[in-house]
Amino acid sequence: MQLDSLHTLIQTEKERADQHAELLRRNESLTRYVLIDPLLRELGWDTGNPDEVIAEYSAGRGRADYALITDGKPIIMIEAKSLGSNLHDSGLTQGITYCVDTGTPYFAVTDGMKWEVYETFKPVQTDEKILIAFD
Repeated sequence: MQLDSLHTLIQTEKERADQHAELLRRNESLTRYVLIDPLLRELGWDTGNPDEVIAEYSAGRGRADYALITDGKPIIMIEAKSLGSNLHDSGLTQGITYCVDTGTPYFAVTDGMKWEVYETFKPVQTDEKILIAFD
């Protein structure tokens, strides 16, 4: 991954988010397809290879929107929301629960533009588990 191509993708995604905001706000699946999948691919994850990325990953009592796999195990679960959604609603607690149930060390929640990444097993309150947040 080169920073120039990442920057170009981010600009493209911002334009798409602005252009299709109304649709993306109503449709989580479209948000995943238009905003989240391209970023995962740019970051080096092969979204078409179940050895690397599994959508709708069975995680204990539910399904995580994505599990990113390393050495046959999930390293991070991602909970996707439609564009503009509150990242701190039930998705945050739900996603961390999936990670605890599966032993996954990291969790992210995103609406395709805003991202928050958490350290699952850090022994602090949830809001203190955050590693990075960006928009």
